[in-house]
This record gives sequence, structure tokens and C-alpha cells, in this order.
Amino acid sequence: MSFGLKNAPATFQRFIHEVLRGLDFAFPYLDDILIASKSNQEHEIHLNLVLERLNTFGLRINISKSVFAVEEIEFLGYLITPQGSSSAR
Repeated sequence: MSFGLKNAPATFQRFIHEVLRGLDFAFPYLDDILIASKSNQEHEIHLNLVLERLNTFGLRINISKSVFAVEEIEFLGYLITPQGSSSAR
């Protein structure tokens, strides 16, 4: 489906939800995927599961736009930290 079509974002969102179905630690929003883990070891396992799933569906990531293993990140206008989320300023 061409991204010029008005329903392309919704179609892609449904597709990416299908790709990550069952991975309750992965939170996709269009072409962003937030992976929430409690430890570095758990994060490595979660990351491998997500990457394997993306590979199975023929999807690739842009490594230069990726951020891995951080304690906090701004995601969809919120600052996500181990203590919770708040509006990013």
C-alpha cells in the first residue's frame, strides 16, 4: 500500500500490532516501538524477541535512528522513566 493513501497509517498500525502480538513489553506506535524491561538482561531478551519477530515479517530497522538500553526516553510527548511517565517539556 502506498503511503500517499489516507488509510495507509491505520493499515500499517494494524500490521505492526499483528507483528508484535503477544509481546506485552513492546509498545508500537506507527514506526516507533518502545520496549519496556526491568533489567538489562531482560531487555536483551525482549530486544532479541522483537528483532526476530520483525525479521520474520520481513521488516528492518534503521539502526541510526534507534536508541537501545536507556533508563529514560521521550516517547510520544512523554518522558518515560523507571518511576513512571510525565509530560515532556
